[in-house]
Amino acid sequence: MSQLFTKVSVFGTSMYPSLLPGDCAIVTTRSEYPLGSILVYQYKDEGYIIHRLLKIDSNCYYCKGDNAFRIERISESDVKGTIIFVIRNNIKFSPKQMDATFCNMSLKIGYKFIRSKYNSQEVTNSSLYKQYKSRLFSLIDR
Repeated sequence: MSQLFTKVSVFGTSMYPSLLPGDCAIVTTRSEYPLGSILVYQYKDEGYIIHRLLKIDSNCYYCKGDNAFRIERISESDVKGTIIFVIRNNIKFSPKQMDATFCNMSLKIGYKFIRSKYNSQEVTNSSLYKQYKSRLFSLIDR
């Protein structure tokens, strides 16, 4: 069976620094998506979103951008694929698949955002957020 690939352009900064506006991402489908993968999925009436898979619970996937606060709950059927390569400035590389520790920290950021009644300033001032950002930048290959 041949594998299908799709090319998508990255817009916005919700996945910064993992993905940058103008990056070209190569997407393919998989039978399973491991935690830490960057997925492309349909979200409500917002169109396609590119965010990281942080948690799987039955048929529910929980995703969030590395540089975002909102957690999106989607079904497996909403997923269009995962990013396997990124082309930036004519250089092709594989995006970093984050580990469970990073995924848990990212989820905690999302939950803190909800508990703070969507106050992003309160979240960004927290020690948890500072630890998260520090870990994110240390894990991204520059």
